[in-house]
Amino acid sequence: MSLNGRRYPENRAGEKHAEYSGLKEKHADESSLMEKHDSNRSNLSESKVRQVHNARKVTLKNLSMAGLFIALSLLGANVKFWGNTIALDSAPGFLAALLLGSGYGGFVGATGHLFSALISGMPLSPVVHMITAISMAVVMMLHGFLARKFGNGLGAIVIRVLVAILMNSVVATLPLIPILAWGMIVSLWVPLAIATTVNVLIAEFAYFFWRKNRNEI
Repeated sequence: MSLNGRRYPENRAGEKHAEYSGLKEKHADESSLMEKHDSNRSNLSESKVRQVHNARKVTLKNLSMAGLFIALSLLGANVKFWGNTIALDSAPGFLAALLLGSGYGGFVGATGHLFSALISGMPLSPVVHMITAISMAVVMMLHGFLARKFGNGLGAIVIRVLVAILMNSVVATLPLIPILAWGMIVSLWVPLAIATTVNVLIAEFAYFFWRKNRNEI
């Protein structure tokens, strides 16, 4: 209340008290928001650290497994199917593509063929074997891609196995036409198809039992 434009002292004190209470509540709200923001930032930072740590663990694990598969390719390169370079060296590449991903599978597949060729002394020339290694990498990468795209149903497995056989025995030899005689390329199709069938089936059976042990089937 006022009288002649003047306010009573008790009213002024009440207004100041209300203003002080409002400022205090506002400050408390701001402090609460800042604490919440800092807490969220802390949680986010911890989450990012965990993600980076887990990613590094996965990468190291995959690299270790890729090294193991390359060693298996080196062993398989000594098991010859036909001639000097058609061997049991691509099964680890197919399996790496299924377990680790297309990139790892391609690397293991290419490395496996180069090991097989080196053991035999590069009988078809380094250029031919480099082209073949690149073709092997493409086949492995495609195999891993099909597995992730279409899953692991029976139909999907049959399709990707047939694609692998066709790609590795016929399509992969086509870039060699300017270098090798056509008759020689055609003569490689059957032994390559047989070797690819054995290699890819070994990889698929190993992958099947791996998923079964993980209760994914």
